Amino acid sequence: MKKTLLIFWLIMPFFCYTQLIESFSDGNFTENPVWEGTVNNFNVNSSFQLQSAAATPSTSYLLTRSEALENAVWECHFRIDYPSSSSNYACMYLSLTAPADAAAPQSPAANRRAVPEPATLHGYYVMIGGTADEVSLYRQLGAVKTKLIDGTDKRTDGKTVDVVVKVTRDSTGVFTLYSRLASETGYYTEGTVRDVSVQQSEWFGLSFTNTATTGFSYFFDDIAVSGRPVTPLPKLRPGDLCFNELMFHAPVDAAEYIELYNRSELKVMLTGQSVAVRRADGALAAAIALPAGLQLEPGGYIAFTSDSMKVRHHHSSPPEARIIQCKWTALNNDEATLVLLDADRVSWIDSVHYSSRMHHVLIRDAAGVALEKMHPDLPSFDAASWHSAASQGRFGTPGMKNSQFRAPGEAGGAVVGLEQSWFSPDNDGANDRCIIRYTMPEAGYVMKLTVLTPDGAVWLQLNEAELLSGEGIVAWDGQNAEGRISAPGIYIVVAELFHPERGVTKRLKMPVLLTIR
Repeated sequence: MKKTLLIFWLIMPFFCYTQLIESFSDGNFTENPVWEGTVNNFNVNSSFQLQSAAATPSTSYLLTRSEALENAVWECHFRIDYPSSSSNYACMYLSLTAPADAAAPQSPAANRRAVPEPATLHGYYVMIGGTADEVSLYRQLGAVKTKLIDGTDKRTDGKTVDVVVKVTRDSTGVFTLYSRLASETGYYTEGTVRDVSVQQSEWFGLSFTNTATTGFSYFFDDIAVSGRPVTPLPKLRPGDLCFNELMFHAPVDAAEYIELYNRSELKVMLTGQSVAVRRADGALAAAIALPAGLQLEPGGYIAFTSDSMKVRHHHSSPPEARIIQCKWTALNNDEATLVLLDADRVSWIDSVHYSSRMHHVLIRDAAGVALEKMHPDLPSFDAASWHSAASQGRFGTPGMKNSQFRAPGEAGGAVVGLEQSWFSPDNDGANDRCIIRYTMPEAGYVMKLTVLTPDGAVWLQLNEAELLSGEGIVAWDGQNAEGRISAPGIYIVVAELFHPERGVTKRLKMPVLLTIR
């Protein structure tokens, strides 16, 4: 076995970056490579195998440096000369790393992390044995352990456990777990799973848990690890992902959903982000965990819900609409503040305060009507950025471009201009708002917008004098100062521009027809 393994791993460098080959043929585990941990509970026996040497019940471990996690292969031969149980089992730690927010102790000699106990780390491991006598893959986030691949029960049942365990992980985070008993000639596939919760590796390791009578019953040999460090994902900055659509009061035959949009210029992979509700006292509660491993292209939309089939059917969503089902916490039907949290559950990426009062004045019943952001670049926390979804998509466009999308830009070469010469504020999705676009030749302009009746009387002050950005939009929803839809007819939108430093003043009049169809 050792000769075959040596030949295989001698040719492996031509195909991948080899991390570790260990057969203990040098008679020690203290060099080439160096193993650290509870070293007094291990030795290398006369057969050049790593063997347990625990005089009392223990959980003992050895770790050695390894960054392999992408396009990686881990393999080890295990033997336990005793029936496995909840008190007698072995583990192979594929990858371990300290949590991102942990200040791990440093080794003065090497100026790097000293080896901590595996139980405090994040990573992945395979358990051999245990109560179910199985070979299973786990994710470990400190004290939180999650079984990812549930191996076949009774696979390691017997007076002696003799099994070779092999795990592969590709560049997309897909793990495949294999086992091969001494009586078998080929590998048996225990299962496959995709997980990208942990994106770094510092150590590979072995451990055993023994009772008073099994301290010398564990044997480890023919260890081979290959692979590369995971290509680091860019850290999400505030605003890279943003809330883009909210269905917080679901229709009877569908479900609530939240839509996100990737505003960044890079592909984003979800690695454990969540949506939390911010309570009145500022505390965060009722988090919705977003499924890890999903990728979102720049400019991409993705919606999350408790029932993707119902949402897709209700809104007649096309196949390309990304609507993902996940565990859900019901949203408040009236109002709430939502916070998009990064995987560390501390860093804020975006936040929004929604309210049923933000809906269009003609929406009598907000149930089944989504709030859509008019453009992803608009601030989520500003109520003016949102509008009731149009009726054509049954009041929602989950996982795709919003029905109320408006792109800022120049209108007909004018500094200020109307998108259309008419609008109908009836929420049918066609010109529901009077859109005033502006493009300023330089910074520093201030604009005041007023709506007049045909005889010149002031009907509505759309805004106070505001300092403008380079380009943007202002929308009139057709309401008067009392919040009622204005009567059909012709109105005059007056834009007054002023540049205080240059002394430039402009006054533009733009007639618009308000009609109810």
